Amino acid sequence: LIMRDIRKEFDFDQVFLYRFEEVENKKLLKCIASPWAVSIKGISRFNISVEETPGILSLSIRERKPYIVEDANRDSRVEPPIINELKLKSFAVIPIVVKDKSLGALIVSQSNLKRKIIEEDFAPLLLFANQVGIAIENAKLHEETKELTRVDELTQVYNQREFQRRLPEDIELTRRYAHFLSLAMLDIDDFKHYNDTNGHLAGDMVLKQLSQILTGNLRRTDVPFRYGGEEFAVILPATSREGALIILEKVRKEIEIFPFEYREKQPGGKVTVSIGIATYPVDTKNAQDLVNCADKALYRAKATGKNRTCLYKDLAEKAGLRTEN
Repeated sequence: LIMRDIRKEFDFDQVFLYRFEEVENKKLLKCIASPWAVSIKGISRFNISVEETPGILSLSIRERKPYIVEDANRDSRVEPPIINELKLKSFAVIPIVVKDKSLGALIVSQSNLKRKIIEEDFAPLLLFANQVGIAIENAKLHEETKELTRVDELTQVYNQREFQRRLPEDIELTRRYAHFLSLAMLDIDDFKHYNDTNGHLAGDMVLKQLSQILTGNLRRTDVPFRYGGEEFAVILPATSREGALIILEKVRKEIEIFPFEYREKQPGGKVTVSIGIATYPVDTKNAQDLVNCADKALYRAKATGKNRTCLYKDLAEKAGLRTEN
């Protein structure tokens, strides 16, 4: 709405909004609004790397001053993407500053040059830029608050609430595209003994380290969750039973050899996990039943000696239940 008001108030038909970000230690001006599209994730073709092409945008943001460019082709300060991608000739750069913090910049232009940008435009444009900045900060705060409700504070993986929201969605996508989806339930063996012996602070450290091992040994498409207490869940999209077994066995072995503090006090002298795996649609056809099947496989792993991975398929076949191949 603010972008629309800028176009209407000043008769500019070209308005671009850039947000200043640092991505993997690289400074980036990310374009999040253009005359043709708006995307909080960024419009990649219009993004500008600050290190590669320091210029008028970087200058405006750093000095927190607006600038007018009358001829982009003759002004050496103009970043090449402004000429090559935005195709602007005459424009103004307005810094976005909120609470003494530089957030980005607006670029405004009139493509047919029927309206020349003058310095008297700066004051109202800076006011609009401030409103844009407040909107950006509010949107960022909203996203951060939303993320906090989805992530487990201790382990920094998704929580059970997010798991309950996500699993039905992922199963529906799997059904639509006729794929497999595997679910693994993972539980730390003898964790009560560990907590009782070493204290809850040491137990919390095990949970943190285990979640890091889990995340580090999964594929980018796999999603780990803290399901509750010492139990974790992993959704493995487009993954068969056999594929899930290979991935989770790797996780189990990495946990078994990890030098957790006080591990020598545990039964067997190490911290271990038991894992149960169930797969949609061959083991069951809905989300809650998939959780139940994976849980049963987990209980089987516990009952048969712990520190192992069990497939629901093997448990079902032993009980004479029917599953699909």
